[in-house]
Amino acid sequence: MARLAPAATAVMVLAAVVSVAAGLQAINVTSISFEEGYAPLFGHDTILRSADDRTVSLLLDRTTGSGFISSAMYQHGLFSASIKLPSDYTAGVVVAFYTNVYGNGSVSRGREERYVLPFDPTTEFHRYSILWTPSSVAFYVDDVPVREVRRSPSIGGDFPSKPMSLYATVWDASNWATSGGKYKVNYRMMTMMPPDGEVIESFRRCAAAEERLRAADVAVMTLEKQQAMRRFREQYMVYSYCYDTLRYPVPFPECDVVESERRRFKDSGHLRFALRRGQQRRRGGRAMVGRGNRGRHVVAS
Repeated sequence: MARLAPAATAVMVLAAVVSVAAGLQAINVTSISFEEGYAPLFGHDTILRSADDRTVSLLLDRTTGSGFISSAMYQHGLFSASIKLPSDYTAGVVVAFYTNVYGNGSVSRGREERYVLPFDPTTEFHRYSILWTPSSVAFYVDDVPVREVRRSPSIGGDFPSKPMSLYATVWDASNWATSGGKYKVNYRMMTMMPPDGEVIESFRRCAAAEERLRAADVAVMTLEKQQAMRRFREQYMVYSYCYDTLRYPVPFPECDVVESERRRFKDSGHLRFALRRGQQRRRGGRAMVGRGNRGRHVVAS
């Protein structure tokens, strides 16, 4: 990767997959162009589309960021993005795979969790996916489930049940993410990420496709998937709203509090003992950090 001049821009390559097909690894759909499925949201001049219109590069420069939105709204589906995070000093550029769940504007009741990743997300592309069905929302990292939120009477209207649009944006969040703007975006420290041939897949919005989604293997949380998810959470979860008794004195009704697991977390919901630096290096991981940090990546929350 080449170092950029001060007046240059940082390029984020993002390929969004929107599908209701049967599988994360073998999605049998026909690819479409950006023109067919999406529209610019802001920063029109800083949205770079590949020659075949299947890949989009979102640029952030000194004047503006950029973003796009899906032309249609979706009730359910599989949403996946192959993302390679910017490296070096990235204060003010928040790149995160959020697993929080809101419904009907329930932002005061966030069901937040945070994790570290078992790899360095700046060295190559990794796939981050959200599977949204009428009965659950599941989150995947490289096809491994890391969290599942199931619809239940106790969750009620907090479960997402209304059509939504798909957004992809990059913008300067210094004032929001770095202690009121303490650490500004430094364009001299940005690096460029060239397009990598990722594709934007097609989508279908019909009752038959939704039925296929419900019956597909990807929508079934098998015992093997449950075990993989449990292993990931045991090793890499560093915060859980279920154990944050300072913020939520009364646990959420869907929280299945396990005493042996609870002892690993403080009353603040944060992991009692952080991963050792050597342990992180051996795993190739980057520590997840919260808002207001400089030069590190918020990889999941």
